[in-house]
Amino acid sequence: MQLIKKFNEIFTKAEIPLKLTPYEILITSSSSGLLEFLVNTNSIDGVKKKLPKNWNLNKFYRNFFSENFEEAQKNFAESLAAYSLISYILQIKDRHNGNILLDMKGEIIHIDFGFILGINPGNVNFESAPFKLTKEYCEILDGMDSDIFQYYKSLMLRGLIEVRKYVDVFVKILEVMSKGKYLFILFYFILFNSPYIFLIFCFVFLIFILFYFVYFKELKCLVLKMLKYLLL
Repeated sequence: MQLIKKFNEIFTKAEIPLKLTPYEILITSSSSGLLEFLVNTNSIDGVKKKLPKNWNLNKFYRNFFSENFEEAQKNFAESLAAYSLISYILQIKDRHNGNILLDMKGEIIHIDFGFILGINPGNVNFESAPFKLTKEYCEILDGMDSDIFQYYKSLMLRGLIEVRKYVDVFVKILEVMSKGKYLFILFYFILFNSPYIFLIFCFVFLIFILFYFVYFKELKCLVLKMLKYLLL
């Protein structure tokens, strides 16, 4: 989420209308946390389950936003371009319809970024596309030859050019985020995938414990002798 917030700051500073919706995450422990609730939203999966059988996402947009469809279409294009771009750069996977929300302005909002930077669900790379651009999305944008679709592409290009100016910033953020994680993974791999190294580790740890107690026992005796000498 720190990365997405940084992307949002860059787009806002450059006055590029790429619409991201970062949400707050409050960490409560090493394995739990609280997520900000995004009001007035529903997942694409949830919307589709409530649609008539002969409806698709395009028909839903044109009916639900009938009075201000052009505005909703523009919001859709700007948010779609933003999330397409960061999905391409960060290689965000697991982009099913349950992880993509729609809001009351027609914008899309991606959630659940558990699989990024080449990590795939089940370690199976079945998502070969760099980002999600479905036939339904193109229909909402009046097809790939429309002006609004050209606008979508121009936003992606402008955003990519701007983001390239901040490569060093993103590298530093990723280094900080990954350092502790990968040290732990390396430590775990060494210990539990090599029985000999694991036995050596146990032996060294035992020696350390013995040394710790013996050393501090002697130190304690020395301190007691010094106090006894001083008090007498």
